Amino acid sequence: GALHPARAARPATGAVGIEGDDLVDALRGFRPLAHRLEPVLERDGVLYVNDSIATIPEASVAAARALAPRPTVLLVGGRDRRQDYGPLAEFLAGPSSVVGVVGLPGNGPAILARIAEATAAMPTASADDLGDAVRRARRMLPDGGAVLLSPGAPSGEDFGDFEVRGEAFRTV
Repeated sequence: GALHPARAARPATGAVGIEGDDLVDALRGFRPLAHRLEPVLERDGVLYVNDSIATIPEASVAAARALAPRPTVLLVGGRDRRQDYGPLAEFLAGPSSVVGVVGLPGNGPAILARIAEATAAMPTASADDLGDAVRRARRMLPDGGAVLLSPGAPSGEDFGDFEVRGEAFRTV
């Protein structure tokens, strides 16, 4: 099997005087920064993760990879900056734990179209707003999965910035 990151870090931390118990305590107490792969809620076996700061497609790919192997539905879209969503589409066309993608208002439908060009196998849906996106994502997701807000785009007209969008995600 793969080496757990905490075990991999032990030789390095031991070399600088950090004992194993201290490392375990530090990892248990770790809290991610707001809006950066931040778990905000676990309800009915589903984890909701706020990665609203992901405003480029490559950041959305990294976020989806970070949640693997948990089945994940990705929420994408926002203000259109004419970015290349090819890297996201190519990632979703290959093997991943992403089981669906929901497009948010703004350029969400265009991102979904780009994904469809790369793969017809990825289930997608367009949403009217963030609440609708979360409901659609939940219906696409098996128990034990995650709803990941990692839009790959800046906030659209509906939110002032990524922080406002992330705070709204907490409440839906």
